[in-house]
Amino acid sequence: LNPHPPPMSCSAAAQWLHDVMSCGLSCSLVERHRSLGRNGQFQDICRSTRLRICGQLVSASLELDSGLSIQLKEITAIEMHRQRPSSPAFRIAPKEVFTCLATLRWSKTGRQCQTAQHIYLLFRTVADTRAFVEGLETTRKLGVKAVLQGHAGWKEGEVATPSAWQMERGREGFLRDLKLWRGRGRHLSEVLVEQPETMPEPEESIADPFAGLCESADVHVRWAEVLGGRKATELLAEELTALVAIGMPLQHRHALWSAWVQNPDIGDVAELKANASEEASKQIMLDIPRTRPDLLRQPQLDTLTAILHAYAARCPRVGYCQGMNFIAMVFVLLGFDQARSFAGLCHLSEVVCPDYHGPNLEGYVRDTAVLGVLVHHLLPAVHIQLEAFDIDLSTIALDHFISLSARSLSIGAVARLWDLIIPEGTPALIAAFLAFLDLYMLRALGVGFDELPRRDARAGQNAHKMAATDLEACKQLCLERGYGAFVVHRSVAYFRSDSSQQCRDAQIEAPDSTLYLSNASGARLEAADAIERFKSLVHHGATSELQRILDRTRYWLSAVPQTTLEQIRAEITAAED
Repeated sequence: LNPHPPPMSCSAAAQWLHDVMSCGLSCSLVERHRSLGRNGQFQDICRSTRLRICGQLVSASLELDSGLSIQLKEITAIEMHRQRPSSPAFRIAPKEVFTCLATLRWSKTGRQCQTAQHIYLLFRTVADTRAFVEGLETTRKLGVKAVLQGHAGWKEGEVATPSAWQMERGREGFLRDLKLWRGRGRHLSEVLVEQPETMPEPEESIADPFAGLCESADVHVRWAEVLGGRKATELLAEELTALVAIGMPLQHRHALWSAWVQNPDIGDVAELKANASEEASKQIMLDIPRTRPDLLRQPQLDTLTAILHAYAARCPRVGYCQGMNFIAMVFVLLGFDQARSFAGLCHLSEVVCPDYHGPNLEGYVRDTAVLGVLVHHLLPAVHIQLEAFDIDLSTIALDHFISLSARSLSIGAVARLWDLIIPEGTPALIAAFLAFLDLYMLRALGVGFDELPRRDARAGQNAHKMAATDLEACKQLCLERGYGAFVVHRSVAYFRSDSSQQCRDAQIEAPDSTLYLSNASGARLEAADAIERFKSLVHHGATSELQRILDRTRYWLSAVPQTTLEQIRAEITAAED
């Protein structure tokens, strides 16, 4: 890495600057003067913080949550590192630390003299470090306002266009995770199949696992009116979209899913099933009794067994991976015959989830990296909190990507989701998980606001303002842009760029105002507890507000068409060894 990289182009710097001003950038401040002691670790002197750039004129400054404020005009140098700094604080630091380390130098102006000062900032990725050095250098030289003129951010209804920084970050994460799984003594696919001897009981809240299949008279009537004697497969695209939105009766699902997944070249189950490898067959026979024994009867289990053996023979490189049993199970439970259930498994495993179930789950690693880029770009508030809690998307997305949520959600909810996923493919799969994150992740993390009536803070220091007619929209914007608080005064919301604690400390009496303080500190739950809460909220939501999830999935689907997905895939896998 070049310790003094050239400045970014203005357009790239503008994208980075917009991200940092809107959402902030997570990093750690190395407290180099702290004593490590005899048994201290390097991470003991790394204090987590988030930095933002505030202001647009000569007073623009770099602000850290730790309380440090540096005016951009005072900065004298921003440096990357190729070797260990001379500071004693780094004597026991792992060598990989230095590629993610930046030194920021500035000259503090006092009344009579200037004092040279510097800090070490440790970023999560090399991409973050490089973008910080190049972006801040360009911003320092050209000015915030001039750099921002080259930026056009994502707007609702537009196709996602992640920044170069977000792409590089995704590429770095992909290569790291791929190396991790390739370097393991055992494959991830083997880890996935490690299950208890008996399958856990279904979630208590699934009183009727087939609820949501839309067999109401009104739905049947509406389909009959639009069909007008035609077959479901003869519907125009716009007609089908409108009908799928209200729900699909099972008879039409049989016709449409069968048409969508048909492939004359997949082979015959009866001929293939006897050729499965011994290893795959052994694992299939272990998993069959654990695949929803509360729902599947023996004839259905026999069909499921034949389908999984046939697939293992059809694609010996993949063989069998736990998760495929739940995908095939959905077709069997919904009454599809053996041939169509096999075609459905082939379509979802090979077209919708390409390489997800291979020996190292390369496709899964790739597309969770794609998901990370999209979350960073489209859901910045969620991205910030996932990093604050150190939650890895590849952990929480595992069931959704490997079994298409068939393992955790009710059959009714899965069928409604698959009405979108089967025809739309991977973009719909990703859009559905974006919907889960959008609707439930911040709630799972306990992120919210403390409402303080008759209070204000930092009056007049407005980072942004908007009408307060939609309070939830105000809260969302506050989180997305990393503001610490906002004040509602006479139906207008005024946002404060200071941290929540700074605003809390500076609050004053204000009879006509209400202060909303963000509590997005990331210190309330352990990551494992937050993940379990997220899963529980998704499960409950799929039972009680499925239509809301589906509507939000369609919303995000418009932002991630197949062409965008392929572009991001190509970008992040370009540097694969």
